[in-house]
Amino acid sequence: MKITKRQLKSIIREAVALQILAEEEERVVFNPEEVDLPVPKKLVKLLDPNITPQKFAQRDAELDESGTPVQHAFACAAFALTYADNDAKAAMKILKLAIGQLPKIIKGMAGAKEEEE
Repeated sequence: MKITKRQLKSIIREAVALQILAEEEERVVFNPEEVDLPVPKKLVKLLDPNITPQKFAQRDAELDESGTPVQHAFACAAFALTYADNDAKAAMKILKLAIGQLPKIIKGMAGAKEEEE
């Protein structure tokens, strides 16, 4: 049985598409609709895993501009849960490590600013 170059390309494209779909199904993301809390609509929209990067940037800017500190904290917690595949202990560890990184980051930003001047 001979396979033409065109058929081989088609088979490869199909295999890659199936692999991408399988990887997307395995990815665990935080879903605000599965939380028994009132979640503001702008946060639900921001946390939608199916939005484009452009929409995410737009919604993130809107939340940054008009969101409350509680909403910002909720978004950080949701992203930590996504990084941790919805494992609460792992998400808390990530957030604690992030808090520990803040002074280092601020110091590094100050050092970079001094180098510019």
